[in-house]
Amino acid sequence: MSYIYKNITGNSETTLISAPSGKVLSINLANVHASDSVNINLYVTFRPKPATKRSIPRGNDWTVDSNTTTTSVIYLFKNLTIPFANTLILHKEDIFYNSNNYSLVIKLSASDSAVDVIVNAEEEPNNQRPAQSLRLSNNSANTNIY
Repeated sequence: MSYIYKNITGNSETTLISAPSGKVLSINLANVHASDSVNINLYVTFRPKPATKRSIPRGNDWTVDSNTTTTSVIYLFKNLTIPFANTLILHKEDIFYNSNNYSLVIKLSASDSAVDVIVNAEEEPNNQRPAQSLRLSNNSANTNIY
């Protein structure tokens, strides 16, 4: 398991987890604003990486196909209000998406919004350590294993 801690302020888009990643097990969203509630958008994005740029004939002109870099946005929830001094906890049953292809993004509603976020995620499969093997010698004089 790995934990990601972020203090988010303002209304800019913030990527919590970039693809590819392990599955999200839980998210803790705490409204830490001094006096106001906060509205939150939590969504996943898919940004394909084109292998090559294509040119498409259009009459006498050739244009680059711009559809190969279109970003898809899919909301887990939009404009969800967390009241002042409250915390929202989402479990893995509430957060399901393809973490190999999509990034998890949060955006707050106002420029003075403030939220503390803790994400509990599984480690990426590629980051796991391989199992260690134990080598035994065929030499009968060295039979001790330490």
